[in-house]
Amino acid sequence: MYEFLLEILTRGVMQPALEQPEMNQGLLRRCFDFVEELYDGADAYRAGNVYFTVLECLLDELRYLENAIPYLHGASRARVSAMLRTYAVEGHKRGLPPPRTARRHAS
Repeated sequence: MYEFLLEILTRGVMQPALEQPEMNQGLLRRCFDFVEELYDGADAYRAGNVYFTVLECLLDELRYLENAIPYLHGASRARVSAMLRTYAVEGHKRGLPPPRTARRHAS
């Protein structure tokens, strides 16, 4: 699982997608939904794999983190927020802001 997540998902798909000037929102949404599905309610082994191979890799470059923020949700978003506070990441020492909720237009 470790090698698949790191080499295929993170380095092969997510990081290149997060580098693009015009990001493929559908692809990134599916990737982060998959990550959330793996992470939420996972046992220690699986949660650790996701943490070290996907979530922590968002810190490889600040643009990965900044571009990933809109797609992070649930338990994985909470874990990244805690990680940012723990590591005192410049600009994110208080963690992530609350996720934006879609506004509904009155009809």
